[in-house]
Amino acid sequence: MTNNNEKYIEKIKKLLALAKSTNPHEAALAMQRALKLMAEHNINSNDVELSKINESMAERTPTDSEKQPSYVGMLANVICSSFGVQGYFNYNDETNHTTVSFYGMNERPQLAAYAFDVLVRLITKARKEFLNSQNKRVKKSTKMSRADQFCIGWISGIYNALSKFIIPDDENNLMKQYKQKLDLEKSIFRSAKSCNGADNAKYKGYLAGKNVKLNHGVSGCTILQIGLE
Repeated sequence: MTNNNEKYIEKIKKLLALAKSTNPHEAALAMQRALKLMAEHNINSNDVELSKINESMAERTPTDSEKQPSYVGMLANVICSSFGVQGYFNYNDETNHTTVSFYGMNERPQLAAYAFDVLVRLITKARKEFLNSQNKRVKKSTKMSRADQFCIGWISGIYNALSKFIIPDDENNLMKQYKQKLDLEKSIFRSAKSCNGADNAKYKGYLAGKNVKLNHGVSGCTILQIGLE
């Protein structure tokens, strides 16, 4: 969509809002102007509806790898469930960075991106502390596999602290159309490897994740005082 179209869509949205006026003359005039703009610039009602979807990109992922660890995908899914948004990962060949964007209605994508960034910092710190606690004689590959299992447990722990946001059917349908328009490739994640001590690592992660406290606020979704109990 061109910048000009975005500008006209914003005008159309304002006119359609005016078309709900209790003043019949004002409402009819606003609707007439909205329809005229739509015809002049080849904008349909679906374009206007899709423009209600907002998108916000998180600042970082735990690694810059194109194939992210599976726990990063799990974290994004938990955020989507809690904030009533959808998300996608994108690898930039020029910067060699992986980003994650969230899309949805109102302020929820911005809140989701912020929450993702905060939780990435917390899980990165927890993962580092877990690695430092491992016996130095343990092979590096085993340590890394245990750390991935720890992170999976950590996310399972925070899941219980998050309430699920139920997306209304009309919003859900709109987000499906938006996803089709994005024409995304399926993200591929690196699975956590099995290793000696995996269950213990996962349980330690679960206990650590349970200590993450998230307070609830606007629109029934989780917001945004996040820290450790």
